[in-house]
Amino acid sequence: MGGTTGRARKPVAAMRAAGTANETRLKKQGRTDGPRLVRGIPVPPPGLNAAAQLAYYQYANQFNERGILSLSHGMALVMLVHTHLEYEQAQAKWQELGEPFTYTDSKGRVKSHPLPREIRSLRKELFAALGKFGATPATQERVSPIPIESSDDPNDPWNKLEERRN
Repeated sequence: MGGTTGRARKPVAAMRAAGTANETRLKKQGRTDGPRLVRGIPVPPPGLNAAAQLAYYQYANQFNERGILSLSHGMALVMLVHTHLEYEQAQAKWQELGEPFTYTDSKGRVKSHPLPREIRSLRKELFAALGKFGATPATQERVSPIPIESSDDPNDPWNKLEERRN
């Protein structure tokens, strides 16, 4: 009968990605293994067009300045960029059509235009993706900066300070 009770532990990598990992507590529990996030701008995948590359680097620079972008966030950043570009394209197409809310079908019936619904859907997706990076006012405090790894240089004064603390 003897099974485990209680909820399974959250993986260390997931806690680090969410910014909720308490490294001191994890060290006491012996759970220090797991990938560490490394701050930096990931290399964009090949095949991005010029508009996508521009948006990629705009978001990457913005998130990197805040210290919340790691080298492993490349695919999430690409998905954010594609959603952003789809949203802009849908907005441009709707404005080009004169911002219609309705249209008349082939049988003469008035129907709601699908573009406003698509734009609303893309806006929700875009805000959700931005929220994962803490780029909306509601999610800004939930995402903490990725800690900078200290160097292994014995002459680094920060390492000496860290040794004194321990």
